[in-house]
Amino acid sequence: MKRNYLKKLLYTVCMVIMGCIMTGKISMAERADGYTYEVLPDGTAKLVDYSGSNPEKIPDTIDGYTVTVIGERLYFAKPLKDNTIPATIREIGDTAFGYAEAKNIVMPATVTKCGKSIFFNAEIESVTLEEGWTEIPEDMFSGCDKLKTVKLPESLRYIRESAFTHGGTITELVLPAGLVKIEGYAFYSTHIAKLVAACPNVELDKDAFWSCSVSELHCYYDSAIYKKYKDSEKTKIVFIDDPLFFEKPKVTLGAGAETALKLTGGGGNVIWKSSNKKIATVNKKGVVTAKKTGTATITASRDGKKAVCKIKVKKNECKLKSYPTSASAYASNQTILGFKKIKRDSKGNYVLSGHFINTFASTTSYAENLVIKVYRNDKLIAQQTFKRWNIRVPAGSSKAVTLTIKKKNIKKKKTDLRSGNVRVVVAGGRIY
Repeated sequence: MKRNYLKKLLYTVCMVIMGCIMTGKISMAERADGYTYEVLPDGTAKLVDYSGSNPEKIPDTIDGYTVTVIGERLYFAKPLKDNTIPATIREIGDTAFGYAEAKNIVMPATVTKCGKSIFFNAEIESVTLEEGWTEIPEDMFSGCDKLKTVKLPESLRYIRESAFTHGGTITELVLPAGLVKIEGYAFYSTHIAKLVAACPNVELDKDAFWSCSVSELHCYYDSAIYKKYKDSEKTKIVFIDDPLFFEKPKVTLGAGAETALKLTGGGGNVIWKSSNKKIATVNKKGVVTAKKTGTATITASRDGKKAVCKIKVKKNECKLKSYPTSASAYASNQTILGFKKIKRDSKGNYVLSGHFINTFASTTSYAENLVIKVYRNDKLIAQQTFKRWNIRVPAGSSKAVTLTIKKKNIKKKKTDLRSGNVRVVVAGGRIY
């Protein structure tokens, strides 16, 4: 009785196990050539472990089963002699090649599912993604600091977060035209000698190229990648689309000042136009003259292309270095003439506003041969001698004063006082 019961129990257990195997609920682990593998429900094999130390190549079959899955950490820190990933592979597990010596990798388009950091810190020098890849997963090549060559397919649409973080020095990288987005830290702390961004509409996360140096950038004008590197002194920029644009698309001037606009792109003659000549005019050489406060748009046309520069005109004035205005702040027996503001009036004169401070025990009456000089960035732009200037200031007091330098005494009549270092110097004279 007991023996029959045990026979029935053993038969039942065997039938359950066989049923699970046939339905795919359990796969039996086998060993061959140092590999442990599992047979998947579809009759293909998953490599789950490798006990050897120096694999010759990644097998595409094992014991007659087609290998379709490379398991987690399978080649972790292993030196691969043949780095070819078989076209039978459709899935690669987490850190499958982490720290592996796999110099030249070709990723077939058959791989449709990747785990995390599959090549983390691997010693890869070259990687090629075959046509059919649409995204590079998060951390895929993170830490591959020996990378030199990366070839991306035209089918690529997304580069996920930290995909090439600490990615070494890549000699040339071409971003395909259809690339949609590059996520944060994708190229963090990576150097790219030549970056060809053939993707005018790509979206960049804020830190996509954080701490990523680019020696030479080929890109579209006004693209997100151009905006990232346009102010970098270490990046040479070459435009793919030969755009027409102003070096400074927005300019602010003081009324009466002028500046030459720098235009880049195209060839042939330029047609210049101002949207409001009462505010700003432009000549055939691209020199803009600010007329009065307001805004205007300067348009340059060449070879069927147009570029616009927005001009904002403000009052042409600036504040000068501050100083104490009370006589008590100074030593006795001296006179001080200081200026706090300089402005250009509607007639083109310079009007100086300041204070005359008298610390003598007697009242001042006038000044003779008073020489006033105006400098901008240490270059003399105006000078006038006042032969007699009536200035009555009681003893031990100060008085607000203004002096006007006539237009004829201004050497640089269209100077913008708002910019640069402007200073006023009292260069001579005698007070009575």
